[in-house]
Amino acid sequence: MNVAAPIPLDAGFYSIEAEQQLLGSLILSDRLTAIVMRFGGDALFYDPVHAELYRLIARKYNAGELVSPITLKAVLEGDDLLDGHGGIAYVVRLVGGSIFTDRKSVEGIAQLLGQYAQKRALNAAILKAQQELMRGEMPPDDIATRLEGALAAREMAVQTMRPTSMLAAVNEAISLANEAYRGETANLVRFGIPPLDRLIPGLYPGELTLLGGRPAMGKSAVALTMALNAARAGHGVAIASLEMTPAAMA
Repeated sequence: MNVAAPIPLDAGFYSIEAEQQLLGSLILSDRLTAIVMRFGGDALFYDPVHAELYRLIARKYNAGELVSPITLKAVLEGDDLLDGHGGIAYVVRLVGGSIFTDRKSVEGIAQLLGQYAQKRALNAAILKAQQELMRGEMPPDDIATRLEGALAAREMAVQTMRPTSMLAAVNEAISLANEAYRGETANLVRFGIPPLDRLIPGLYPGELTLLGGRPAMGKSAVALTMALNAARAGHGVAIASLEMTPAAMA
């Protein structure tokens, strides 16, 4: 007989090393804090000390204050938060061990930690459903409904961008502008139409771009050309049309 053993609550759904890298990157370059906010903020961190350190960094960042080992030391001195991690020297080790200060790398780490956070939340919901089944005090339909609700809420939370401060938004906009000036456009999807690319930089993640015009002006043809050019450049593309069949679009 096969017996399904319950998965432990943490089940290895975390990476302390990735959390350390992310915190070190934020201390070295606090302008990247806005990225972490978008991916989940303190919910990304499994280690409660790391989560509290992130909250401290985010508070100083949102207040427009400098984030550095020196300013963090001034706040943390006399606090027992880091006692189990070696004291204030732990902040210095985080900075010394960090090798990423660019947007793309930080986004990758934040995305990885976000996936771990999702797995922890899903595992917790499943474990709770298992416990309710074992107790036998609740009808199976109610347990299934609660589990489905928890899974749906988790999926919606993942797909929804979290609120961010105006300061974080402005700093991120400045960071994007500086990267564009330096030619660092790894996250940019260009239209592949030279006259349009000269007017509009392209498409960034999370943005909605509307193409307007009167009937029969060629909007669908332009959109299809953009999609094909993006696909040829190696980007994933999905095309949906309420007016044309796939054969007509082809």
